[in-house]
Amino acid sequence: MNTESQPGDARNSHLRCRKGFTFRIGAFSTLFLIFILFGCAPAEPRPDASSLAEEIHEVFSPDNQSSASPAGGVVARRDYWSIALATLTRENHQQEAANMQNQLSTQFGLRDTFVETTETSSVLCYGKYRSATDPQLKADLERIKSLQVNKSTPFARAFAIPPDVGVSATGNPAYDLSRVRSRYGRDTPLYTLEIGIYEDKDRQVARKAAEEAAALYRSRGEQAFYYHGPHRSSVTIGLFTADQVDFNAPGFGAFVRELKQRYPYRAINGRKAKVKEWGRDAGFVPSQLMAVP
Repeated sequence: MNTESQPGDARNSHLRCRKGFTFRIGAFSTLFLIFILFGCAPAEPRPDASSLAEEIHEVFSPDNQSSASPAGGVVARRDYWSIALATLTRENHQQEAANMQNQLSTQFGLRDTFVETTETSSVLCYGKYRSATDPQLKADLERIKSLQVNKSTPFARAFAIPPDVGVSATGNPAYDLSRVRSRYGRDTPLYTLEIGIYEDKDRQVARKAAEEAAALYRSRGEQAFYYHGPHRSSVTIGLFTADQVDFNAPGFGAFVRELKQRYPYRAINGRKAKVKEWGRDAGFVPSQLMAVP
């Protein structure tokens, strides 16, 4: 396996990767009234329903619920289950989230919404539920997923998020993939997309590089994790439940396929790596769906 050199270090490589797949905002359509009051700068195009559908898939991870206070420390959060509707990551994400919250109330009657905010993103949530098996949670989630805007279902990827007990404001423990199981239980199938591998004779060097890469993706609004195996460290993006992964469909179904289109390759130490078959280049190493350990 050969690696293709790229200018800059691993951190810059991840930054270029993220920038290369920035969401493109569609043209504004007056039919999509939900976006009329969005607080955008005059020179910035206002998002339409299709662009909302693109943004909605970046819902808050249960391990990404904290917001750093100016003094740092631990920030206490929800002690109940809720439904994550959408995450907004543009510069004016707080104002956009507030305007969207108002529109959801007036247009759809969703009055039990609230916003959780970090320095780089705001997530719009709905409802308070006792547990994951709460019948009202299931009913509300199905109703929200089926909401339509001009024959589009912008909230089709909404899903339930568990209570948050507060995490360190530095964020590193929250990005550790090995901690995810404690939230969902051992019997819940979970998957994530591996997009980076770090290897070094000094394991601490590889571990630090993976942690920094995951933190960089998080700062760009991605649901990124690091995972330290016995011989190498990985960087992954996204969390998928069993009903979001179709092993019989091309690209493992729509949810995984969309993410793989944005992150098609698996970098080795911050560089795209080539695969050789029978002595010939067979393209770059693809990103890979993996089970959450």
